[in-house]
Amino acid sequence: GHLPSMQQLVQILDNEMKLNVHMDSIPHHRS
Repeated sequence: GHLPSMQQLVQILDNEMKLNVHMDSIPHHRS
C-alpha cells in the first residue's frame, strides 16, 4: 500500500479532534 498523504492525515486528525470534543461535551455522571 501507499502512504497516506498529508492532507488525509490532517483530515483524520481533525475528525479525531471533533470526536474527542463531542465526547467531552457529553456530561458524565460519576460519583
